[in-house]
Amino acid sequence: MPLVWRHVTEPDPLRQNKHAAGPEGGAGHARWRILLSGLALLQMITSLVFFMMPTQLPFFLAAQGEGHAAKTGLMLGILTLSGGMMGFFYLRINRVLREAGSYALGYTLMAGGFLLLTIGGDLWHSLAMGAIGGGLATVMPNFIALALALSPANRRGIVAGALMASVFLGQVLSPAVSIPGIAKLGFLGMFRAAAVLLACLALGAAMWALIPRLNMILSQPFRGLRRSR
Repeated sequence: MPLVWRHVTEPDPLRQNKHAAGPEGGAGHARWRILLSGLALLQMITSLVFFMMPTQLPFFLAAQGEGHAAKTGLMLGILTLSGGMMGFFYLRINRVLREAGSYALGYTLMAGGFLLLTIGGDLWHSLAMGAIGGGLATVMPNFIALALALSPANRRGIVAGALMASVFLGQVLSPAVSIPGIAKLGFLGMFRAAAVLLACLALGAAMWALIPRLNMILSQPFRGLRRSR
């Protein structure tokens, strides 16, 4: 922190733009609070579902008779590595598919990953981890990009904090939701339920991308973001 404080400074153009924009620093979208609440809720749900993996995977493998620490570490490693690798391609994916298409692709990958977990075998479990990690890395950057495009310039710190809080809230709530669900449905039933939820999100995003009228209505708040790219 002392090193950052000493050597990282705000560029002069940013200072000039901030003062030129006036006290409001840019108006943002008229309904940015409502749209931000929706994005934060969706991000919390995404985080909640994803964190079923690091919290419940060891117990799932143990229930399958494969509770070796080495396999658990390998599966979580694939999950993390696939997400990191997919993150490098986010900008290219977003340029081709736009926001809606990125959401549709990411949630489809995650849904497929949870379905693959219901199939026994190391290969399927490894593919599942790759799909879930890659899917998460495809959808998560969208949240902050869209939220910052919607919000006024002088509220972007609060907006970033709200989105970060939604991630951690989903992480905290994940065991509170998944443990009772597993007790009632079993691991396979819970994974299928997660796959259905993610598939519904993917379908909604695909409708946003493919239906012209819906695309026009939902994309209007984000036109400034596309111009900025």
